[in-house]
Amino acid sequence: LPSVSGITDVLAKPQLVAYIATSIAEQCFDSPPHPGEDRKEYAKQMVKKGSEEGEKAADVGTAIHAAIEGLLTNQVVDTDQMIVLASGITVTMGEMVWPAIKKMKDMGLEIQHSEKVLVNRYLGYAGTTDIIFKTADSYGVLDFKSRKTYPGKPVEPYDTQPAQIAAYIAAHWQTDRDISPFGSKVRGINLFISTTEPGRVEVAEYGYDRLVAEYEAFKHMHALWVWKNEYSPAF
Repeated sequence: LPSVSGITDVLAKPQLVAYIATSIAEQCFDSPPHPGEDRKEYAKQMVKKGSEEGEKAADVGTAIHAAIEGLLTNQVVDTDQMIVLASGITVTMGEMVWPAIKKMKDMGLEIQHSEKVLVNRYLGYAGTTDIIFKTADSYGVLDFKSRKTYPGKPVEPYDTQPAQIAAYIAAHWQTDRDISPFGSKVRGINLFISTTEPGRVEVAEYGYDRLVAEYEAFKHMHALWVWKNEYSPAF
């Protein structure tokens, strides 16, 4: 089955493109070409170095996710482990994960599942969501995202992130092809963990109307994926 992120990848991601372009431009500024250096070879090296920063950021994000999952499932996690963020800041793992866990507790979220594998057979896709939660008067899905942030500037979700959460909700709660998986008390949450301002955690939340609209958008992305791959994974 295609993954949720594999389906949303059919859309261009202007924020990601801008991030990569900025990384390459910064590499060019920091390492200007030497006199007589081959232009094509120089460009190739700068693209490689710019892409490496994105890979490092992804590795750090994966490590943070794993540490949070470990703490939430009572595993032994070395929170004193030192990690180097893509921004060059060196911090302990605890400085990155404890604020995120505190934020969830402050929101009153009761965690039902962590790193839950989900399958939607009616549309045909699968994925692994970070958190399935409930509260006294709501239920839903929470997804962690590591993100570069800037002091005083708000953190906004990227284009497909709310649709990703809507797809996870549908995969977990849909019980029939013709029954909506979205109840009036449903919530979707992105928890953004800053990799440039350690300790900063921001919340983006989506209610019923937004999630229904985002799932409709996801279904269009799924249809485009099916057309592109000439394969319908529903069963």
